[in-house]
Amino acid sequence: MRVLIAESGSPEDFYKHELDGPATYQLLRLLGVESELKYVIDRKHLRAAIQLATSHKTDVFHLSCHGDKDGIELCDGEEITWSTLAMMFQSGPYCPDALVMSACCGASSGIADQFAKRDKRPLIIFGTTQDRSYSQFAVAWSILYRRFNIGGVKRKAAHEALEHIYAVVHPSFLYYGWDTKQDDYAVYPEDGTTYDVTEYTSE
Repeated sequence: MRVLIAESGSPEDFYKHELDGPATYQLLRLLGVESELKYVIDRKHLRAAIQLATSHKTDVFHLSCHGDKDGIELCDGEEITWSTLAMMFQSGPYCPDALVMSACCGASSGIADQFAKRDKRPLIIFGTTQDRSYSQFAVAWSILYRRFNIGGVKRKAAHEALEHIYAVVHPSFLYYGWDTKQDDYAVYPEDGTTYDVTEYTSE
């Protein structure tokens, strides 16, 4: 598994040392996962990080920033719409299998809608539909990457991770999985699904 992390936290995040990107990078190193951390303070450097990921068969692109239902906000304050973000992944020869959105509202329906319109798209988009804290993201990604490291960057691993994240972190986390039969993203958990995890054990 190869992960490229793009960090674009706010100036306040830098000041408080509450940066998800470096924390995830250290976690991946502990797991023995090949990873690279890039600080992307503006659109130019975000585009450069995405071009790097889409040129070298990166398995996971992990984007840490602020966001809302319409898109993301970079360190310099520029807002990037979901449409623009999806377009940035179209120029390279590959698209990462998974896009992990470590951003408030990073799994809003708009991101799936925009990638569904493009030729190149991640098979998995993982994130939350609400505002969440730095500590909650840290716990969620430790679970997700542990599962990816065991089972590969596959929907089965994402589903197993979601089961635990939903129960022990917050039920606003979800993932979109590309469904080739429907030619669209399916969202998990499905309506009416509930999880009850009483014990988490590593394999």
